[in-house]
Amino acid sequence: AVLPPPRRRKRVAKPGTAATGGAGATPSSAVGEPDEASLPRDAVVRGKSGAMVRAGCARASDPLITLPRGARCVVEARGRDGNAARARLSAPVAGWVTLKVLELLGAAAPSAAAGGRRR
Repeated sequence: AVLPPPRRRKRVAKPGTAATGGAGATPSSAVGEPDEASLPRDAVVRGKSGAMVRAGCARASDPLITLPRGARCVVEARGRDGNAARARLSAPVAGWVTLKVLELLGAAAPSAAAGGRRR
């Protein structure tokens, strides 16, 4: 008995996938990040190993350079790669980094009521 070939379902591209040109990464304008009005913004690298700057928003994109801890940079935009928040830098080099390794400057300091420490 010869079986018929299995049926294949049509694949529908999901937003933010390689089929839509994002390789899993979406610019913040598509995600609706609330802080876009406050950009560009200065930042300082706070990651223990610095910040790996990549060519694209996706974490799988080509690495360009690693900024050392304490380096100052300028954040121009935000984006997402899956669950990871990303930031597009314009200085000292143009590229993308993981937002959690940056400290955005000019943000309000934590208050004692919000769990900050008093001196």
